[in-house]
Amino acid sequence: MTVKQVAQGTGRLAAFTLVELLVVIGIVALLVGLLMPAVQGAREAARRADCLNKIKQLGLAVHMYEFQHSRLPPGGTLFNTSTTSCTRTTVSHKTECGPLWSVHILPFMEDKNRYDSYDLTKPFAVDTLRMTGIVNSAVQFQPNANFKCSSDPNSTGSAFNTNYYACQGGGTTAEMACASALPASVPAGTPPRAWFRNGLFHDNSQCQMAHLRDGASVTVMLGETKYAPVPAGSAQTAWDTALRIQTPPAWSDYNAPIGLCATMEPINARSGTDSASDPTRTFTAALAVTTFGSHHPGGANFCLADGSTRLIADSIDVGLYRELGKRKKATPVSLGD
Repeated sequence: MTVKQVAQGTGRLAAFTLVELLVVIGIVALLVGLLMPAVQGAREAARRADCLNKIKQLGLAVHMYEFQHSRLPPGGTLFNTSTTSCTRTTVSHKTECGPLWSVHILPFMEDKNRYDSYDLTKPFAVDTLRMTGIVNSAVQFQPNANFKCSSDPNSTGSAFNTNYYACQGGGTTAEMACASALPASVPAGTPPRAWFRNGLFHDNSQCQMAHLRDGASVTVMLGETKYAPVPAGSAQTAWDTALRIQTPPAWSDYNAPIGLCATMEPINARSGTDSASDPTRTFTAALAVTTFGSHHPGGANFCLADGSTRLIADSIDVGLYRELGKRKKATPVSLGD
């Protein structure tokens, strides 16, 4: 039946009534409403799979580095190792902060040209606010798609943030190697700027897979982060930044192992709980170094030390999760199937 037709025996034109038209529109809207979640779910599943593949490629590059150098890349490089990195009082970020693990693995990711543009014997800038006089700052802070998860709205084509941090260890505050103070502006209840050294990566680390006495399949090597956005106008973190060691007295309380994260805070623990810790808008160093998280529903992607990858649910037992970050476990752990 057409929308219009001649009514038999009357010579008049017949058409849909207003009620019929509204019913048709309602049915179409209902069908669209039913289909959209499925379409969006399929898109997120594809983004999550792509993200999982990216963290797997990073893990493979770390393994290839270890095969060639007989050790894992350092979590971050500090040229002066005479004092603790958390509370140094005689440090200059202009002379002592070198490249992260992420820079060392570039040759194993078919990115040798970018790798050759750096001078690994010279300091790297800790952020875009303190670049003056630092040689490598001229080639730092460029986008790198290999470090971006497409589920993160902050990871646009021009952004030079990262969605993947190496694991520095894990545990409670009692198990930290040390911690730097928090700025007065940070909301109460924010975790400390924690430094752990019981994982595979830390400042000047030289770990080997042989150091994993309790199983590579239950030890986190790399994890996903949404807590490292690039705020408008400045970048306090980037995929190729340096560990945050800064010149006192003005910045002596701001030190943090940027580029590394611990299995300390539960996964996705700070998902927009307040404006100061909303990961879509704000960078807070204390959250970035203690909280893995993602924009995937229900968890975050991780690469374990055996090279396997998986999404770990944010409902995982916190005690078990903290053990996963350590080279040596306090108790035997299992992730099951």
